[in-house]
This record gives sequence, structure tokens and C-alpha cells, in this order.
Amino acid sequence: MLCWSIETFPAYHIYTVSIINDIMGIIDFLLRRSTAYKLRKTYDKLREKADRIHNINERIEILRMLDQLDPSIVSFEEHQMSHYEKKKTKYYIESNMRKIRFLMDETKKKSKKDKKGNYLKDGSRSIR
Repeated sequence: MLCWSIETFPAYHIYTVSIINDIMGIIDFLLRRSTAYKLRKTYDKLREKADRIHNINERIEILRMLDQLDPSIVSFEEHQMSHYEKKKTKYYIESNMRKIRFLMDETKKKSKKDKKGNYLKDGSRSIR
């Protein structure tokens, strides 16, 4: 009589790999949704902040950058991509959001400095 232990059973490793792949697929599916949700939420917050910028030229510049980013977010949410494409798209979106946030912070700092009545770079005084 043959006595098989669980580790020496020939199909054990095949079934284990299959189960692990299934679990990783489920985790990937769940995490991809949350990552897409988080990116969309961040995008919406930046969009709301951009709508509150008083300087029309700076607002239009930032809104154009956000408009260029929107199709990438939509494709990240809706399309099936390989892991490499998802990673590349995610980092593209996150890096552009960082650039937009930096521009918005610079705009905010500049407007605070102007409100205090400080001199501008060209030597003129700000008037508001």
C-alpha cells in the first residue's frame, strides 16, 4: 500500500500554485478598485481646489492639466490592463497630481504674499 503525505502528493504543488494565483487575483481585483477609487477621489479634490483659485490664468492652466489627466484615470478604472501597464499608468497619474498640487501650493503662497502688500519680483507693489 502506498502512503502519500500531503507534501509528496504529486499534484499538491500544482493545486497550491493554482489556489495562490486565485487568491492573488481576488486581492488584485479588490486593491485595484480601491486604488482607482483613491486616485479618482484625489483628482476630484484637486479639481475642487482648482475651481477656487482667483487668478483666472493660473486656474485655466491647472484645469487644463487636470483635463489631460482625466482620460488616464478613466482608462485605469475601466480597462483591463497588465500589471506593468497598471503600474505605469498609476505612477503617471500620481506624478502629474504631485505637479499640480505643487503648482497650486505655489499659487497659494504667492497670493498670500501679495495680500500682505509685499513687493512683487518686478519691483511693483501688489494691489488687491
